[in-house]
Amino acid sequence: ETAMAAALGIVAVWWIAMSVPLLRRYRQKHFVEPEPHAVRTSFRRLFATLKEMGRHKKLLLFFIAYFFYIDGVYTVIHFTSNPEFPAELDRVYKITDGVLRSMIVALDEEQAKAEAK
Repeated sequence: ETAMAAALGIVAVWWIAMSVPLLRRYRQKHFVEPEPHAVRTSFRRLFATLKEMGRHKKLLLFFIAYFFYIDGVYTVIHFTSNPEFPAELDRVYKITDGVLRSMIVALDEEQAKAEAK
């Protein structure tokens, strides 16, 4: 836990140190003017961007790959967390020994049917 806290502290200091010069000197020049139906307009732009992305297959594949990659990273982060995490999963998903036994029995029955064919 100490190593995790130290790593997070170092990352926080780095982000702050790198952000301060930008925040002090940067002036936004290009922006979108407020519109009366901002949400509707935002969704139109989003769908137009997605449609345009469909024409660029490599870009589309990159975003799909990135989605799966980052999902994997988050999975690793969650499952390499502290030892209390599996117990919390059991509590949240209400996984009991009975549920696990029924899952195992169901899997065995499916395998037996597959082998019989």
